Amino acid sequence: MTPQFPVPPWRTPDWNGSVPAADRWPGSVGAADAAALAARIWDPGRVRPLVILSPVPGRRPRLLLDPHRLAGLLGDDADLVVLADHDATQALCAMLPAG
Repeated sequence: MTPQFPVPPWRTPDWNGSVPAADRWPGSVGAADAAALAARIWDPGRVRPLVILSPVPGRRPRLLLDPHRLAGLLGDDADLVVLADHDATQALCAMLPAG
């Protein structure tokens, strides 16, 4: 008999990580919105931390964490931003300083 292991706290039992990021989190940030996100990161008036979830690159970018579960764990302590795909990740990286 195979032992049953608990589901990691960042995943729900029915989690399907192969679902594209944009389909898992409505309003996910695309490459065209990277400049606005970079401005939000550097905004001195921002009062809550940002948690940015970036998908694994590939033909079908996928998230390794369930954004709904993560948002629930974060609650009002931080804002969750989900990048839609690898292009969005690259665009955001291009807007931020190296290192």
